[in-house]
Formats: sequence, C-alpha cells, structure tokens
Amino acid sequence: DYLKIMKHCAEAVRFLRAGANKYNLDPDRISLSGGSAGALIACYVGHAEKLGIRSIFPVQQPMGTPLLTIPFLRRDGPPIFVYNRSGRNDRVHHPDNALFVKKQCDLLGVKCTAYGSKGSGLPVLPEGEDVNDLAMNFFRESWKTPSKNKNRK
Repeated sequence: DYLKIMKHCAEAVRFLRAGANKYNLDPDRISLSGGSAGALIACYVGHAEKLGIRSIFPVQQPMGTPLLTIPFLRRDGPPIFVYNRSGRNDRVHHPDNALFVKKQCDLLGVKCTAYGSKGSGLPVLPEGEDVNDLAMNFFRESWKTPSKNKNRK
C-alpha cells in the first residue's frame, strides 16, 4: 500500500520536527528530495501533508505520478524543482510524468522549475550547469522566504 508508506514518511518528518532541538535541525529549513518512488514520496510529504516543507526536488518521476502525486498537489504547497533524465522510450520514468507535475503546478500557481534530457519535452539544463547545484540553489532560495507554516509541530 503505497499511500501507507507515504504517510509513514510524513510521520518521520513529524518526528524530526518534534526533535529539532535534539537533532540540531532548523525546522524552518526542511526540504525534500527523492528519486523514482522517492520522488512520489517527496511530493506527497511536501504537498499532501502540511508539514512546513520549504521545497521539493523530485527526480525521475515514475509511472505512479498521475495517481500518487498529481491529486495531492495544492495551491499553497512548497515550490518544486522536477528533473527527468530519461528519454521518451522509458516506460517507468517517462518524461511526461515530470511534465504532469509541471503542468499541475502551473495550474495551481505553485512555483515549479522543470528540466529534462534533450527530446523529453522539458527544458534542457543550461549549458555547463549541474542539476544538483541548481537544486541546492533552489533549496537555499526557498529557505530565505518566511515560513508559511504557523502551526508547525
């Protein structure tokens, strides 16, 4: 049951928030990232659960995206930096899954940056840029904005 797994991951974030002082964490600077199934989990935890997540970097959105990500994206959710390096022949990590995320975010007014491989239908990374460096810059930028989460626990 994928939904049960995703909810369990949200509980892990709640645990870390509750122990922020003990674990020397800044609860106002939590961002999520994951690849494949982890991309689904990161988007779910960041959007379906109101946990004060600041930004999300999902990589290689898999075929479950239309069922396990798109319905949970919300207007007041954190910004997303989605990346897909697969070609159009990859049935599991088809670039359309990243495009679905981008299009839904655009409809909702959620900031979403998307990149992909040449021919994927997504913008290609700027010349000489590394996706991980861009993602870290995206995270750092999200940590500068005031927290929307007034009820964090």
